[in-house]
Order: sequence, then structure tokens, then C-alpha cells
Amino acid sequence: MTLSIVSFSFIGLGMGDNVVDWGSMVSETHHYLLSYPGLTLYPVLMIVLCTMAFHMLGRWIERRVSARA
Repeated sequence: MTLSIVSFSFIGLGMGDNVVDWGSMVSETHHYLLSYPGLTLYPVLMIVLCTMAFHMLGRWIERRVSARA
């Protein structure tokens, strides 16, 4: 879900112009990647960390539920 929202906003089909999200941040700053890498690096890092955290949480919940059944 997170990657879908980020992907849509990166290609311009996001939530809107007044809403700031990670996909639009990466889309607006990828031109400055060589001169200011932090502008793109930090939103991409947060996308990766958040996606990994949700995946690990889902796996933990799945193991808890399957252990009780």
C-alpha cells in the first residue's frame, strides 16, 4: 500500500498539489541528486524503512495468529 501511494504520487497521480508526501518529494528533488543528494536520499530512505517495518509487523502478526490456530 505504501509503495502504491508513493509510486502514484511520483508519476503525478498522487493526492493533490497541496498534499506533501514522499513520492512527490522524490519526484521534485531527483533533478538535484548529484548536487544535493540528501534531498532525495532521506525521503527514499524513509520509504524503504517504512515499507520494511510494515512488512515485519505483518509477518509478526501472521506468526502470532497462525500459532494460536
